[in-house]
Amino acid sequence: MATTAEVFARSLREAGVRRIFGLPGGEVVNLIEACRREGVEFVLTRHEATAAFMADVTGQISRRPGVCLSTLGPGATNLVSGVANAYLDRSPVLAITGDMSTEVARSCTHQQLDLNALYGPITKWSARVVGEGTAPLVRRALALTTEGRPGPAHLVLPSNVARGEERQGPGPALPPPPPEVAIAPEAVRKFVQVVGRAARPVLLLGIGVDPVRHRQAVLRLLEATGMPALVTPKAKGVIPEDHPLFAGVCSGPRPRARRCSRPGLRARPGPRPTWQRSGRR
Repeated sequence: MATTAEVFARSLREAGVRRIFGLPGGEVVNLIEACRREGVEFVLTRHEATAAFMADVTGQISRRPGVCLSTLGPGATNLVSGVANAYLDRSPVLAITGDMSTEVARSCTHQQLDLNALYGPITKWSARVVGEGTAPLVRRALALTTEGRPGPAHLVLPSNVARGEERQGPGPALPPPPPEVAIAPEAVRKFVQVVGRAARPVLLLGIGVDPVRHRQAVLRLLEATGMPALVTPKAKGVIPEDHPLFAGVCSGPRPRARRCSRPGLRARPGPRPTWQRSGRR
């Protein structure tokens, strides 16, 4: 019978995970060893936050979840900085934190934190591995990172659960897939009418625009309307910077963006409000 750590590691490999970034500790050594046997590389970092940032960038570049790992207590709290950054940057990341054995959790207070409460506000979902239903739990957590608005998910793995045999059972409840969002035709018609009436329409592209999936659609919109476009820093690359309608980056627009400093209409598909600074101060 396979241990829960072995089931966890096999689920990562079968999902296409090839490496995990992290810093080891006694509570996660079983998972690290199980990953080694499955051919999933453990990349040692000098700090847990570094591991999370590396997973963040891996997710952004590959469009697949990057994975980071830490032990309990200060290891888990150190990981928070990078996971929070992935949440804000909408990067697909699976964060795994070890935890003390459930057999001693009631009587031991050393390094004991409610990790689900800690990670809940900065992830799309935070759950505990309980020793049953581990494979579907891991698959769901990985899939969730890229569904809808991308972002991190978090799993807590107690040390005794990791080394114990995987049991038959339903496991924890899993979150449902997000509902499909369809744009109402009436909203599209209204947008066309408003843009058509505007004297100097400007398109402001932000973090919600995917530079891979949305690039061609954005270029078609620009060329059909003739609108100049500004981008926020996280949307750089959506429009080629030598495109005649590219007007600059909002946090430091190029000189030709002066023509947009007093637009008649600013259309904003997906920008983060803190980056909506353009033109003159």
